[in-house]
Amino acid sequence: MRISSITKNAGKACNNRLYRHIRTFEKIVKNYFVIFYKLTVKHTTRIQGYEEEKQFFYKFFDLKSFFIMAFMISFGIITRTFHLLPERFIAVFYTGLGAALFLAGVLFGVNYFTVLKRKGKEEPISMKKIMNTSLIYFVLAMADGVFYREFTKWNGYTEPTTLGVLHVHLLVMGTVLFLLIALFTKVTDLEKNSLFKKFFVLYNVALPFMVVMMLIRGIVQVLAIDLGKMGNGMLSGFAGLSHITMMVSLLMLLIALKKEMVKG
Repeated sequence: MRISSITKNAGKACNNRLYRHIRTFEKIVKNYFVIFYKLTVKHTTRIQGYEEEKQFFYKFFDLKSFFIMAFMISFGIITRTFHLLPERFIAVFYTGLGAALFLAGVLFGVNYFTVLKRKGKEEPISMKKIMNTSLIYFVLAMADGVFYREFTKWNGYTEPTTLGVLHVHLLVMGTVLFLLIALFTKVTDLEKNSLFKKFFVLYNVALPFMVVMMLIRGIVQVLAIDLGKMGNGMLSGFAGLSHITMMVSLLMLLIALKKEMVKG
């Protein structure tokens, strides 16, 4: 009876801690997204104000924003190097901040397509761009295969690792997928479909994001780096975000394909 009572209390304490972490994460995402939302509106308006159509990539942000980014990066490095904050706080905070930044990035993409549609300049995705995308993923897959072989051999690692399946993901979900899309564009007007255009941008953000998460996980496995419970949770959280984005973008592709095939 006594043991059961202790176990029950411990379970409640654990649930309370989890609830507090979830609530903290939720507040961080909400508060930071409010800030980032205002920034996306501000930068979108500023970019639209440029007279010339094509600009250098660094003009995406203004000088003040670059100083803020430099400060945030420096503060993060100093905090982690000198252990100024608890690991638990850092894990929850950075995951929440990363989620808010990710949502802001999606919003920039939405703004981009909204402006293009309003101006009537939404151009179809060309066959050349689709084939180039497929080729880029092929090169990345081959490079990863070489990296996996040499990196594990250099470190004397023989156990299974995420690095071993990374090149397969790039080949199948990158090269092969876009080759299939190229075939569909030959028999349909898929490249002109507005939903397909959104898929093309979102997917080419989600897949590299997922690949980077897998790459980090694989390197951690090979080097036997102990990230701790919170570090592993944070890495898994970002990997989960990339998978969700992949799922959404693939759903967009399937709906666009259905519309074009039925129309055809």
